[in-house]
Parts: sequence; structure tokens; C-alpha cells
Amino acid sequence: GKKVGREWVAGSVYGEKGKSLKVCVYGPKRGVWADFAGANESGDLLELWRKVKGGDFQDVLKEAADFIGFT
Repeated sequence: GKKVGREWVAGSVYGEKGKSLKVCVYGPKRGVWADFAGANESGDLLELWRKVKGGDFQDVLKEAADFIGFT
């Protein structure tokens, strides 16, 4: 992906090439994402992590906490 204005733009949450996945990186909607391919999915960064990595929400919370050194 690459930064375009206030967004990080990449392919879909499933790793496909393209420009349908957009994550707001600045401003009041920072961390909000939307994938405009197919089902028009959206959410916060934890939901994006879950979509990309799989697993349930408890797994996502633990992985994210480990990633940022919170545990």
C-alpha cells in the first residue's frame, strides 16, 4: 500500500492487489478503515487485524497487546 492524502490505500483485507482498502491515518477518523471491494466492510483497527489475521476477538486483543508491548 501507500499513503494517499489522509489515507493508507491498499488492496483488500484478503491481500488482493488494488486500491479498495482505505485506512484513515490522520484526523478525527484516524484508525477507521473501509474495504470497498465486494461486501463494503469497515471498522476500527482491531477489526481490521481480525479480518487480516483471523481468529476471535480475544486472540486479536492478545496479539495487539503483544505487538505494542503492553503485556
